[in-house]
Amino acid sequence: MEGDYVDPLAQAVARSDFVATVTVDNHVVDRENFAIMNDGFIIANAGQFNVGINIPSLKEHPIAARRESDNLFTGTRQFQPGG
Repeated sequence: MEGDYVDPLAQAVARSDFVATVTVDNHVVDRENFAIMNDGFIIANAGQFNVGINIPSLKEHPIAARRESDNLFTGTRQFQPGG
């Protein structure tokens, strides 16, 4: 992508509402990314295999993530009362 600037993933997910992976690499979107995603985020995997999103880590994270389909997740933050 000569001439185009691409943000590092940590910077991009911190200000994005929608993140899509289009790779066959494992856990491109991982625990540290879930922690900084916007409320109401959408994560999609468009790669050949369902490995771009670390799904086990997403399920363990203290956010309310809902699986919309095999390759699409939506989520909101779960705030503790008073927090």
